[in-house]
Amino acid sequence: MVNSTSVTLQVPPRRPFRRTPGPKVKNRWPGKGDWQHLEYVELPLRIVTCVPVGEENLTTTTGTMHIQVPGCGQVLPTLMTVVHLVQASGFFTNDDYTMMEKTHYALIKDLLVLPFPISRPWSPFRKRQWGFGKRHKDRSSTHDKVNPISMIHHAWKFLEVDDRKEVVLTCPQWKKYVELRRFASVTSLVCLREERPMPSAGIPTTLDPHRAWLNSAGLLRFDFHHGDFVRWLGGEYVNQGRDFNAEWDIIEKTMDGKTVPKEYPPVKFDMAYRIQTEGVPLRANYTTPMEATILRNAYDNHPAVSANMDKVEEKFAKEEWKAYHIHYLRFVYEFIPGLVINPIQWVFDKGKGRICIDCSNGPDKDGSVNTHIPKPKENLELECPPVFYQFAFNRFLRHLLRMRVTRPNSPILVHADDIEAAFRRVLYHPDVAVAFAYVYSDYLIVPVGQVFGSRNAPSFYCVLADLREVLSACREDVPVEALHSLVQECDLEVHQESSLMTVPSDSHYPPLSTDELSRMYNASYVDDNAVAAFLDAIEQAVHHSVMSAFEVFGSDFRRGHPLQQAKWVKTVSESFVFLGFRIDTHDMTVSWPLDKRQALHDFLTDVLAKPIKFVTPREMARIVGIVRSASAIAPWGTFLSFNLQNALTAAAKNAFSDKRKWWTRSRIYLSTVAVATINQLLETLFAQIYESTISNKTQGIGCHATGTVELNTGTLGKSALGNQRGCLAFQGTKFIVPWCSRPFVPCNGKSYTLHIINKDSGNRPK
Repeated sequence: MVNSTSVTLQVPPRRPFRRTPGPKVKNRWPGKGDWQHLEYVELPLRIVTCVPVGEENLTTTTGTMHIQVPGCGQVLPTLMTVVHLVQASGFFTNDDYTMMEKTHYALIKDLLVLPFPISRPWSPFRKRQWGFGKRHKDRSSTHDKVNPISMIHHAWKFLEVDDRKEVVLTCPQWKKYVELRRFASVTSLVCLREERPMPSAGIPTTLDPHRAWLNSAGLLRFDFHHGDFVRWLGGEYVNQGRDFNAEWDIIEKTMDGKTVPKEYPPVKFDMAYRIQTEGVPLRANYTTPMEATILRNAYDNHPAVSANMDKVEEKFAKEEWKAYHIHYLRFVYEFIPGLVINPIQWVFDKGKGRICIDCSNGPDKDGSVNTHIPKPKENLELECPPVFYQFAFNRFLRHLLRMRVTRPNSPILVHADDIEAAFRRVLYHPDVAVAFAYVYSDYLIVPVGQVFGSRNAPSFYCVLADLREVLSACREDVPVEALHSLVQECDLEVHQESSLMTVPSDSHYPPLSTDELSRMYNASYVDDNAVAAFLDAIEQAVHHSVMSAFEVFGSDFRRGHPLQQAKWVKTVSESFVFLGFRIDTHDMTVSWPLDKRQALHDFLTDVLAKPIKFVTPREMARIVGIVRSASAIAPWGTFLSFNLQNALTAAAKNAFSDKRKWWTRSRIYLSTVAVATINQLLETLFAQIYESTISNKTQGIGCHATGTVELNTGTLGKSALGNQRGCLAFQGTKFIVPWCSRPFVPCNGKSYTLHIINKDSGNRPK
């Protein structure tokens, strides 16, 4: 029974978000100890008597002054500390270099033995305490021990010239490090903080190697502390363009004190605010083996990436331009503490290639970051919050049924939208982002926004998606001229050729209350959002959905607005595709699209056409996954998938050590039961769903049946439906949903209400 009770939202008080210290905070700016100049130690001081100079009397109240005293092994900057700057300027001629070589062999051009002093572009301490990504003891990523290779960074300035020469010749990584140090000591990084205009040729299709050098130089100058480097970059990397205080003022004003149906997912205001202003995870202390990083760098990526290098780089280049990740020179992976390298997988799905960061697999288990992330069900919401999107589809269908019960003669219009780069829009905390890194070609890539493949990415994203979902339902209507431009460009389309399918009411699905009719309704499944409203309210409903997306996920120049333009449909009608199913509110039907049925039919036909009937484990998993995904409207599909799942499970027990090769090269020979199951799937993919023996035609959501209903069950036998909780026997994957989670309730005498969804069976294979 639908719980029609509502809950009243109470937005808790929040602390204002500040990017800089408040005016009452002392020492707001870096002090003398926060050096930002050539690195050398100041000489010791000695007190002497003041003497007048010229007409000025420098005598202090104490009659003394301080002067620097050489000695104690400390030296002022010399030619060795600045000569590389002159060399880089091109001031010296070849004759000059010849003379310099005679002076000291350290002055030989490109010998890489000079001190190459460096300094941080700006002190990191203030940004560690204020603004996005502030430091906290609950967020860290470390290795179990220090990588010996990285020690050269801290020892270089203490080495003598001969020692530096030996270092460069000893280790290739150290030579690359010295080359990067020289580059960092002579190159300005101001361009990294400047606004990047759109290139004349459009968004780049390849990663910029020069920017990788600049990023690596900045990382080196911050002692390879990625968090400090990101906080210094600012801009889109820390959502600097967003005014969180103003945005949350709107959210609070819109939602505080409003009532929403209890079936909506719970809104976690404090967590959503922290996600936006601090980054995710909200708690994460990862400690991974240092050796695993070296092993995973050698492993590189999954084989599919090598076969699609150009496409993968094009994806990365697009994301880099939108500030969704930062790419460095690959060798610096050994210098970053707490770095975790996750293999990249290339998946071709729905007609286009997709990048997946495999945070679960790889050459070792302990080196996978998902090993250290709890599951959503473990009740550790600061590390991985629970999710509620799994209820969105059924909840949306139930609401459509109640809408038709409430106003049987009013068209119900539906619309869907999709968030662009959904997970990427939720930014990592800068100190933890290195745990989700990956390598590609000559680059090490550290994400700025969440990656697709980490265990907690859907969890943290859905906290904001749930906020957007409820925020949409709380918004007040606006004048027509104030509708968002995306809504004003939409056309409304209503089917006039046939009458609306009507459904009866019952106690489980009562008509909508006045309060429920006064607000729009939407349901979010991760990044997919569906909106439903009557014809006279659909424009306002879509407007509320659009505005809530902008208010929660923001918009900027580089990343654009949050709604995916390629999936935005300008025609709002009574039919749309949501989560792979076509929902038609005119006929009150839900269908599994013909193209998906045809694809499964062709694949199964090819399997049965083999002389020796076998499939690889990956192919078997694909069949099981497709059938179970359709089980949302075909419960029998889950049952039939059991036989196929049993075959896959039995084969997995004999899998050889290399599981990745086993998935693609091993064979699962189909038993008689498995072949019979596949035949049943083939027989019913395009068959009629059922035939009723009663006089009134049974179809659509909420159909009304009188007496005994016999489903067309073929060889599986017949099952009569009575006033009881029972299983409906029907052939194969008949794409209907009898909502049997509750007993069928009598309406009048022997009349019962079935809640079923009919598929469109008019399309047949050729």
